[in-house]
Amino acid sequence: MFTVGSSGKGKSTDVKKAILGHLATNNKVYIIDPQNEYAKLGKKFGGTLIDLGLGYKTIINPLQVQIQLFDDQDDQSIKLIINKHLEW
Repeated sequence: MFTVGSSGKGKSTDVKKAILGHLATNNKVYIIDPQNEYAKLGKKFGGTLIDLGLGYKTIINPLQVQIQLFDDQDDQSIKLIINKHLEW
């Protein structure tokens, strides 16, 4: 989900409702939060905060495809490989 809009139009409220809905059904939720707006919500539900601020060498690329997921990749079906990547 990607949300954009003008200031004061209810984006944060809608996103928080959507997050709570996903958490209520035990779905995993990942939030990119440059202004630390969702930190309290994350802490309340046992989330993990990864600070990617300046000065840190941590990089997360959600579009990066993992080439080698298993020692013997030839024996794995493509469906299993894709599912393993999506679980990450």
